[in-house]
Amino acid sequence: IVGFALLATQVGCGGAMQSQKKTETPLAGARRAQSEGRLNDAERLGKRAAEDGSLSSRLAYGEILVLRGKHRDAAKIVTPLVKKHPKNREAASLLARSLDGAGDTDKAIAAYAESLRLTPKNKAAAVRLTELLLSKGDAKMASRVAGASLKTHPNDPDLLTLLSRARLARGMLPAALDAAQQATKIQPDGARGWLQLAKCQTALGEQRLAIEAYRRCLGTDPQHSDALMGLGGLLVQQREYKQAADVLKRAVQVSPDDPRGHNALAAVYNRLQQHDNAVESMRRAHALNPRHPLLLRNLVEVMLDAGHAKEAAELADSMAAAMNAEGVSETTKAGLRRTLVRALVIAAVAEQICGSAPKADVVAQNAIAALRRHGLAATRAVVTRFAAEATPQAKAAARRCRKTAPIGGSVP
Repeated sequence: IVGFALLATQVGCGGAMQSQKKTETPLAGARRAQSEGRLNDAERLGKRAAEDGSLSSRLAYGEILVLRGKHRDAAKIVTPLVKKHPKNREAASLLARSLDGAGDTDKAIAAYAESLRLTPKNKAAAVRLTELLLSKGDAKMASRVAGASLKTHPNDPDLLTLLSRARLARGMLPAALDAAQQATKIQPDGARGWLQLAKCQTALGEQRLAIEAYRRCLGTDPQHSDALMGLGGLLVQQREYKQAADVLKRAVQVSPDDPRGHNALAAVYNRLQQHDNAVESMRRAHALNPRHPLLLRNLVEVMLDAGHAKEAAELADSMAAAMNAEGVSETTKAGLRRTLVRALVIAAVAEQICGSAPKADVVAQNAIAALRRHGLAATRAVVTRFAAEATPQAKAAARRCRKTAPIGGSVP
């Protein structure tokens, strides 16, 4: 009898569960699938639910699309809902997040502003709006948004840090420092606060205090790439080159695809007279962003310092093209032009040193010819001046020649 009763209970329960599944609406199923992490099923069911045209179903479907990373599709769903229901807080918030994820910054800023108008205490919206305004260079409006949100969220470290960033961008150094200091006092284990404090102190010329703040940031987050870069740069300015090299090595390990770290490390290696290491680091930086004119110029310069004069001169066409590229400032063009002249003159000197007894007339003629091939005005006086300035690079090229000379041969 007991066994029969248990069997009857199981059958009854099973029947109830089947009945529940049969009567479950697409919207309820989508929400259940979403809560269980089954986003494929949630999207399929959410799409079916949205066909009824109701606000709740379409918002639920839009939320699922955002979770799936389909922000543009979500924005298409939500935009007409916001127009039809302009006071709906959920729709306004979802539209802002959809546009933000889709990379439509200007529209996202407007949407976040409207969302904040409907929900003034929404800290997440205030934080993101401030970040977007800073990314667009509107530090004044960013200050207003962060300051207004601090009235409803007093002493919030995230908002204080953003307020400090906005003030620093506006040149309000003491006020920026004050906000950053407040953030670190309220949240002493917050990496972003210490990073911002270090930037403020750097701007104020307090390098030692900035170094301490960067170390506090790294004590909280040892792999914070911006802190590693900032600390490395300050150590270079303090001429602590070995320490700087150690810090920047960590920076490139943390962010191997960031050319800034490799570029900075190359500069430190050059200061340490480790020229081959400098070339290797600079090659990596240039490979990550081959169209960046300053990275190209730095690569050529470290090559010259390392004695790779011929290889540096082979990049002359690239430098000439960079000088004529759109958007390159006159200052950058002038730097590229000077490095191009140096490379061609040093290559002519190095060729003569490594090939035969040096003859000043031949060196000058070859250098002038190379310069003119690249559209540069050249005279004997210009070549002589640049050759005199490049004595260390010429000696480096000579040393490189001796290292690569064939067995039994000699290099003058």
